[in-house]
Amino acid sequence: MIALFVLTASWAVTPRDLAEWTSDCLAGTGPSCVRLGSVYLQGAPPRVPVNLAEAGRWLSRACDLGVLQGCFGLAAVRETLAREAGQELSTAAALYDRCCAGGMPRACAAGAVLRERGEVAGDPVPLRELACNGDHVESCLALGAHREKAREPEAAVDAYVRACDHGAVAGCAALGALRLSGPRSVRDRTSAGELLSGACAAKLGGACGLLADATERGWVTEADSVAPLELRLRGCDLAHGPSCFDAALDLRRGPEADEALAEALRSKACVLGVPAACRRSW
Repeated sequence: MIALFVLTASWAVTPRDLAEWTSDCLAGTGPSCVRLGSVYLQGAPPRVPVNLAEAGRWLSRACDLGVLQGCFGLAAVRETLAREAGQELSTAAALYDRCCAGGMPRACAAGAVLRERGEVAGDPVPLRELACNGDHVESCLALGAHREKAREPEAAVDAYVRACDHGAVAGCAALGALRLSGPRSVRDRTSAGELLSGACAAKLGGACGLLADATERGWVTEADSVAPLELRLRGCDLAHGPSCFDAALDLRRGPEADEALAEALRSKACVLGVPAACRRSW
């Protein structure tokens, strides 16, 4: 559930607080309605248990008073209650869209997620674009994936660059992958090696595996003199199944052959969901 108004351990909600916020809310003070809604949304033991119906009541009033944060909280409540009841999510989506139109990037992202899952009709891409333009990093990453799927590599690069520049390691890795093997218009393997090396160092296992493949093919120079097998072992340590399986294959042949370790890595790859690693003959 989304926290709207964080209550710290040093500030316990008292009956006086509740009475004051209730009075102010009923008098038309929207932020007080949001405070009340958030208390019931999160709960404030021992006095106030979680109560979604009550949270919805106060957040609805905040929304009616024009407080966008109240509308967003109400959308989260409506979404949760609708899921619990097995009902459609169109009301929650409409509230997210209202908040998005009011300039709340995380509401744009929430509305996009409902559409990406097919739970609400509509195109998620414009919402991801709005959210990314508002520096919602996860939306920049999702937007890049949408653009790649639509075969718009330049637009995908732009989205991934924004995600990477805002500190999303997955965005840097996705950008590296596209720079590595994407269309010629966006390919830059020197940049790809740097991006993937950084993402691998930041403990993204898939980046280690991809960097190993690129190094082995001669597309990039060995990152800091790290051999492909070592990169795959790093990726495997970070729970990237394909890296485990590729390392297992490496260890079945060549001067570094180690059947026992290869079998252990194959078994781990199988547990991590690599179908080929689960076959008796591999």
